[in-house]
Amino acid sequence: MADTNSIPVADQDHAWLGGELFFAADDGTGDVEVWKTDGTAAGTIRVADIRTGESGSFPKSFVALHERVFFTAYDDETGRELWSTDAKVIGS
Repeated sequence: MADTNSIPVADQDHAWLGGELFFAADDGTGDVEVWKTDGTAAGTIRVADIRTGESGSFPKSFVALHERVFFTAYDDETGRELWSTDAKVIGS
């Protein structure tokens, strides 16, 4: 797994879908967003940049259901809302 400056695992939630782990992580700039990993450095990537800029959307409450991962995330327009991704297309 790649080093993402992630929040300690004990302090966050996550979801498994299709052999990948979805979780919240900071890329080192304070921008906490949704990431996924298949357990390799090359397979550890940010899924979406929901709240662009340096603030981050601080996703949480991850649940995998019917080929999607659902979570809540914050953006400046609507506040904290329910989001989902199939993670097949980055940003979906």
